[in-house]
Amino acid sequence: MTTETVRNGLTTENHRYAETVGGSLSTTFAGTSTTLVSKSVRNLSGTLQESWSPDPTSVTAGALIKSSSTAITYQP
Repeated sequence: MTTETVRNGLTTENHRYAETVGGSLSTTFAGTSTTLVSKSVRNLSGTLQESWSPDPTSVTAGALIKSSSTAITYQP
């Protein structure tokens, strides 16, 4: 697995990709949407967190479905 961290404004995403093996038998990064294995998203304040997993109903490689979502609210 290869992990990539993407910062987009006030949101941080962690992507996990499958690795491929090249002709020299060394692993190579294959970070494309078709090799995406999972994704987690968190906002800067920590009040929103989502997890995405492979979609078992999709025939499209790399298709993800939201597996969990947590929102934290603070009340005075």
